[in-house]
Amino acid sequence: MQPDLSAKIMKGLETQKAGYAHLLELADQQKAAIIADDDARLRELVRNKEQRLQDLRRAEKGLLETVDTLSRAEREHMREQAAALQEEVVTLMEKLIEIETDCAERLKSKKLETRDELTDLKHRKQRIQGYGTFRQKGTGFSGDA
Repeated sequence: MQPDLSAKIMKGLETQKAGYAHLLELADQQKAAIIADDDARLRELVRNKEQRLQDLRRAEKGLLETVDTLSRAEREHMREQAAALQEEVVTLMEKLIEIETDCAERLKSKKLETRDELTDLKHRKQRIQGYGTFRQKGTGFSGDA
């Protein structure tokens, strides 16, 4: 195998690992923003994560293109050589998925709470408006009893 291709693939895997580690940090910050109800920070983090994901996709595409140039034997050799690094990347991805799942559940819960609060507010407003109608129409008695 060509040493430059091997080094390029290993560098690509290191870049991938660093990218997922950065995404993991952003996901932790995202979780903190959700807990703190910091919507502005949450939007900023989501935009930042999207950009990082696009960067990772481009890097992964380049890595796959490089791997595609290898023969079957070279691929097997690289698989063995890069196994530990690939395992680290998979571990980071699993942690990222876990945090993203937790964030999604927290956001879903907050959405349901907000919906319930809005429904309650709407019902209270309707009851209050009902009192206003009663006052305007009066009781219906003439007072001549």
